[in-house]
Amino acid sequence: SVYFAFEELNAIVYRAVIGKTYPRTIYGNSQLKNLDVRELWAAGYTSIRTQDVSSSIRYANLPLQILRSNRKADTKIRQGQNPGLLIQKNGQTHFVVVNGKLYDLRDQHRKLGDWLR
Repeated sequence: SVYFAFEELNAIVYRAVIGKTYPRTIYGNSQLKNLDVRELWAAGYTSIRTQDVSSSIRYANLPLQILRSNRKADTKIRQGQNPGLLIQKNGQTHFVVVNGKLYDLRDQHRKLGDWLR
């Protein structure tokens, strides 16, 4: 992404895998804030569908793609697309790229609410 090109990762030994969309719709801000982001990433999820979540949260800079309940996440790596990516080594996810930002799974933040403060 050209919007958040602040970090560089030497990914020569890594593999990029397109993330999945969490199968359950998340209702309301409290459910959203209590999601364990690292657990979702470890399970391969980089996007979630939401309903009844305030619009200020939907467009915030979060470590998951926040989709309206009727929208699908991008699933192709090509120009004009924005898929969430799991950066893996030997089948284990070490980093995640969501909305053009690189996240390290060793980061201390776990709950989505930690990013909303």
